[in-house]
Amino acid sequence: VNSKDKEKIISVLNKMLKDKKNKDFQDQIYFVLAQVHEKNGDMENAVVNYKKSAASSTNNPKQKALSYLAIADYYFKIPKYFL
Repeated sequence: VNSKDKEKIISVLNKMLKDKKNKDFQDQIYFVLAQVHEKNGDMENAVVNYKKSAASSTNNPKQKALSYLAIADYYFKIPKYFL
């Protein structure tokens, strides 16, 4: 995805988050937003949005699990800390 398309996608998703009729789908919107950031190498924003997805997922345990799994996969790839 080129930079122009990425910005457009992020803009549309942020508009969806502000729309009250999408309140029940915020967890899924944050998840897609995180995936867009991840595909573009912006892991800092990806993790932030995965966390928002998990936090806003109240009625969808599968989505919450997917969000936490994505965060865990990210942290698992980081080299181990020295003890």
